Amino acid sequence: NPAFTVDLNIQAKQAHTSEDGQQLCLTWPDGHRSRFSSFWLVEHSEGRKEASRLPVEQRLWKSDYYNSMARFDFETLMIDDGSLLEFIMHLDSCGLVLVENVGTAVKEVRRLCERISFPRPSVYGHDVIKVEATPNPSNLAYTGLGLPLHTDVPYYGYVPGIQIFHCIQQPPGTGGMSHFCDGFSVASKLRDTNPAAFHMLSQYAIQYVDAGKDFLDFSMESWHTPIKLNRIGEITAIYFNNHVRGSRYPASLNGRLLEWYEAYYAFSRLMYTPEFLIEFKLEPGQMVVVDNQRMLHGRSGFVLEDGHYRYLEVAYLDWDETRSKARVLKAKINADSNVEQ
Repeated sequence: NPAFTVDLNIQAKQAHTSEDGQQLCLTWPDGHRSRFSSFWLVEHSEGRKEASRLPVEQRLWKSDYYNSMARFDFETLMIDDGSLLEFIMHLDSCGLVLVENVGTAVKEVRRLCERISFPRPSVYGHDVIKVEATPNPSNLAYTGLGLPLHTDVPYYGYVPGIQIFHCIQQPPGTGGMSHFCDGFSVASKLRDTNPAAFHMLSQYAIQYVDAGKDFLDFSMESWHTPIKLNRIGEITAIYFNNHVRGSRYPASLNGRLLEWYEAYYAFSRLMYTPEFLIEFKLEPGQMVVVDNQRMLHGRSGFVLEDGHYRYLEVAYLDWDETRSKARVLKAKINADSNVEQ
């Protein structure tokens, strides 16, 4: 029956607690019986303290994180469920993990994606994206120029949640350094030190656009607040990419656009301070995996010499399927543990 057929003023015919006192037992007018645990009743009671809506507890980090960053062996991830679960939980909590001993064969990012779920298609490819310097680039990433800190593809309405970078070839020298910072940590610092700027960036959505030809012809547009909050004020996403920031702003910013730019500058400057920015050079055979709705990433410029090139393969995943995989793995590992006992 449709939900609206239920009487909103319905009352139980009988109510009592279970013998152990841990459940409320109800009998309804139609004879249906319900049981509610004391834990469930507390969790769903009116007037309770609002619980966090984040999937896991977030571990915010600063520039010293590199020394303690979680590192995983690629082949172990491919065969060991416990290791894969730990990998997903670290990624969800910290937003940045390193995978080692991958080798330099192509399409290994696809293997990792398919171990979890499947690659997320984009206008840059249906699974694996090749990132290398090309003569007529369609994207700044396909040049030797430096890339400022950014999150990827905020011109999507549903932005890919996870990005995987597999380093296959690096040129010698000091160029091509990878840059990362924890957007949640930076935004939290902005909230504490400059609440007016934080309010500007979390309340007003701005336009992100990109158009061109890659895997297909595309013309993308979406609107996001650079700092996204849930309904109880927790930071849930960062959408920041100056190279694809559009020229349109909400009408509600009329007369306050300079304030918005000042807030945007304050956020940008904070990312690049020694407190938050980490820098290291990916080695061939390594993968770095980032939460694309949290981590800002970039790189320093590099010069290609004869016989040398920089080649990375990249893929996206979504958080829905990845968190689903974590729940499936937990249930499987717990079931296997109970059988062994």
